[in-house]
Amino acid sequence: MLVIERMNEKPDHIKTLLEWALEYYSRGWCVIPIGFDKKPPRGFKWEKYQITRPDVSDLKKWFANGKYKNLAVVGGKVSGGVTILDFDSMDLYEVWKGCYPHYAERLPKVRTPRGMHVFFRSKLNKSRKFGKIDLISERKYAVLPPSTHPNGSKYEWLTPLPEGKLPELDPLAWGLEKVTEDPEETEDSEDTHDSERRRSHSCFCGELHYLDDETKNEVEKGIEGTLPKKKGQRNDAVFPLCQWLKAIPDLRDLRAKKLEPIVREWHRRAYGVIGTKPFSDTWADFVHAWKRVKWPKGDVMLSQAIKRVLEGKTILPEAEEYDTEEARCLLKLCYELQQGVGDRPFFLASRTAGGFVGLSHRKAYKLLETFVEDGKLDPVEKHTATKATRYRYIAN
Repeated sequence: MLVIERMNEKPDHIKTLLEWALEYYSRGWCVIPIGFDKKPPRGFKWEKYQITRPDVSDLKKWFANGKYKNLAVVGGKVSGGVTILDFDSMDLYEVWKGCYPHYAERLPKVRTPRGMHVFFRSKLNKSRKFGKIDLISERKYAVLPPSTHPNGSKYEWLTPLPEGKLPELDPLAWGLEKVTEDPEETEDSEDTHDSERRRSHSCFCGELHYLDDETKNEVEKGIEGTLPKKKGQRNDAVFPLCQWLKAIPDLRDLRAKKLEPIVREWHRRAYGVIGTKPFSDTWADFVHAWKRVKWPKGDVMLSQAIKRVLEGKTILPEAEEYDTEEARCLLKLCYELQQGVGDRPFFLASRTAGGFVGLSHRKAYKLLETFVEDGKLDPVEKHTATKATRYRYIAN
């Protein structure tokens, strides 16, 4: 292990081919030699390495004396589940990147002469093909850096391999069949802005044809802004997704079923970090939460305040005095509402407050009473049968 660590300290451009091979091998990968034509060298029987890894002596024999110049990894179980998403063109990769920007940013990537290889682990039991996208797994291989393509260009890591294992993902949840249209085949006269918009929404917004482009952009922000960061956060993150979507006027009064494509896309993007994998669990949580989140119809100012809180734009030190997320979020909402009305008092019903933080209106009312007692809010006008309580934020 010490030998591998020392090799990793070397700059990539001075590593020998054997050092590269040993580094990949130390990750549990099955490494084989490849010819300049991207095929196994003549006379090299690579079939056995679809199920069995070579040993270190094999690697030294292949790569120490310059006999072979290129190398590849065999996908699937023999390499610990290594899977490669092979894009035949950069335009096609950009379409996928527009749909899954957080995966495109963090997963290891190799720039190939024509497109991109994206590396991760999976439990696929066979390789698959989606148009010009190859999903390389069992009994297939992918060329590795620092190999040289027949046209003279080098394979190189754009996003390096992580120190530990590759993330384990389910690529079949990405809807790759929806990304198979190659933008190179579209008309040259297509407007650049329209092209970028089409790429951004091609994976799921086609099912949301009843929404305008501005609303679709807000949906995209909502999905990216509420994704869980680690295992165990899926259930807690579903409610903020509901809150965000409820803040979009064109969505707030829709039935949950109409929003299923959005929730399914959110689940696909969250799949790599969540512990509960079935979409049915996420969908059930969303349906339940959608009924609990209520917004006053047409309250634009409230929607803007909600979005600022959900986007993390509200910096409020006094909110940290409270030890629950519900209290902190509600106090931030009160602060943002005050910013929206200037010196005038703002109104906030306990049912609205409860809907925002996922509490009953009684518990929300108690929180608001606590803020009053703690000198954060001043109840300027008590609620009546037709009007909510009006407050001023006085903490700062």
